[in-house]
Amino acid sequence: MTTLCEDNIVARVLLNVLDPSAEQLHACTKRWSIGHRPRRASTGLRTARRPVNVVIVRRISASAISVSWSDACLGKSTEQIWSRGFADGAAVCALTGRCIGRGDPVFRPHAGEARVPVSRELTILAATVAQRPDLSLADT
Repeated sequence: MTTLCEDNIVARVLLNVLDPSAEQLHACTKRWSIGHRPRRASTGLRTARRPVNVVIVRRISASAISVSWSDACLGKSTEQIWSRGFADGAAVCALTGRCIGRGDPVFRPHAGEARVPVSRELTILAATVAQRPDLSLADT
């Protein structure tokens, strides 16, 4: 391959594409290993952290509450409806930080038919809601 002057860069690029040197061919066939770490499985997500700010806005019924929450990673939701149910595994109460065991009565975001909420992993112990006198059903 001939050497061209620096002024004619377009011609040099075309020649390199049409007639690559052995060095360029080796560089193209070499597999570059980039130091990416594999992502961790999200199995410990529910026990690892809780949102920065969680507030129970009001108690709608014995089996539903309205919750506003915000988190730097998950985002923000205002007056999201949470339904009463039972914990399906170990978790951490988003309001108090207390441990939740499998089968404990909890409130969690209501999952509609159309979509699963981003906050689906968050739970609040039902006992925590029952202990709050400011959330009585008489207010509604």
